[in-house]
Amino acid sequence: MFTTEIKGKPHYYHCGAVMSVVGNGPKLVLDYEMYNCKVNSTKKDEGEINVSKRLLSRVLGNYKNFVDIVTYDALACNSKFINHCIELRVDAVSRITKQ
Repeated sequence: MFTTEIKGKPHYYHCGAVMSVVGNGPKLVLDYEMYNCKVNSTKKDEGEINVSKRLLSRVLGNYKNFVDIVTYDALACNSKFINHCIELRVDAVSRITKQ
């Protein structure tokens, strides 16, 4: 759980990543992964990429023959995530739009 102060009052929130099915048909949620907030952020790199890599590894372990393509936010996608997809033998697709 994360905490921030707004107007002197603490507000608590959670952060995580979700993997779901896209396209035609039902939009099923396959799994989710929460940020590991118990570890001090100065000691561990706990960002969106690491959370997404853990989630992808677990989902592919559970649904080996179900996932063949992964789409990811172009603003957050980087070589670490793409290389992780290559290691897991799943294609990564990232769409960049013109603003």
